[in-house]
Amino acid sequence: MAEDTQPSADLRYEQAACGLLATAADGTILQVNATLCRWLEYSRDALLGRKVQDLLTMGGKIFHQTHCAPLLQMQGFVAEVQIDMLQQDGTRLPMLVNIVRHQHGEVTTDEFAVLMATDRRSYERELLIARKNAEAALEARLVAEDLLLSDTTKSAHDSRLLMQHLEQEMASLKQERDRMLEQQASREAENQQLEDMNKALTHQIHQVNSIQSTLQEQAMRDHLTGLYNRRHFETHLDVLLQESGTCSLITVAILDLDFFKHVNDTYGHGFGDAVLMHFARLVESNLRKSDILCRYGGEEFCVLLLGASATEAASRITDIAAQYRSLIIGLDLQQLSGCTFSAGIAEYPRHGDNRNALLRCADTALYAAKAAGRNQSSIAVDN
Repeated sequence: MAEDTQPSADLRYEQAACGLLATAADGTILQVNATLCRWLEYSRDALLGRKVQDLLTMGGKIFHQTHCAPLLQMQGFVAEVQIDMLQQDGTRLPMLVNIVRHQHGEVTTDEFAVLMATDRRSYERELLIARKNAEAALEARLVAEDLLLSDTTKSAHDSRLLMQHLEQEMASLKQERDRMLEQQASREAENQQLEDMNKALTHQIHQVNSIQSTLQEQAMRDHLTGLYNRRHFETHLDVLLQESGTCSLITVAILDLDFFKHVNDTYGHGFGDAVLMHFARLVESNLRKSDILCRYGGEEFCVLLLGASATEAASRITDIAAQYRSLIIGLDLQQLSGCTFSAGIAEYPRHGDNRNALLRCADTALYAAKAAGRNQSSIAVDN
């Protein structure tokens, strides 16, 4: 297979034909590509964390506050506004700016696409000069015509010379006008190409963001059951313990399917996978939205119950165990029922004041339940 020579999305972002940056809603710069850093003569580190308003002239700051910010709030985008930005040494750079606001949950980001407008200003100045020349020529012609009408003594020869001179000047101005129109058409084609590239790049950025979100979600999930994995569970538990202090009840329970190796050996690993998925769906259906279930590893699952004591958790697990025993699991003409599991339960801060201590107590209680004959739950011993 031929090696893929297409540049990566990250490289396309960094070397885009336009400057790109993303800010928080208050203007704090979160991300900026190499193109804009090069134009403004800043390093990336010097821009990250600064306000985008710091890169604008005083007039640009006022325009951003009174025009751009209200439009972003009302319609979510600002199209083709011209703002002067400042290089690191204070030099002004005329820019053509597009801004799109995105809402990801409670997080608001503004994405800027910035194009250099230096050539556009030069072109506008050239058009203004050509217009003034044309107006001057027209004025001269009108004056000449007035002179011809008012001065009846002027010779026909002088009049013809004057008209020839005016016709030559008008022909020169027509050539200049045609040249400017050709340049205008060329620049409009270039602007359309840049606009198409900007749209394509914006689409690619959205694709990259979508892929990144998908990969982040996949990194947190167990591929078989779709439950959160152990790493995400432990990270989330750390955050909850830090935020709750010692005032909130948090209970964890480790569930281990009894004799699961015998199921794999007898019915096959495909049937074992079906048992894991049926068990995951059963436990999920008995939990609240605030509770979290993860596949802890192999045939072990871990449940996090907010605001529940160890005793309340044990009662709920007992109900789940009864439903699991009556569950009939079938796959390819094979059926299994009467399945059981063992559970170890630990309560925060009663049994442990941090994640490791809490899970260690729950694991110890699980082994106590298994040693007592399985098919039961055990609450950790108080410290």
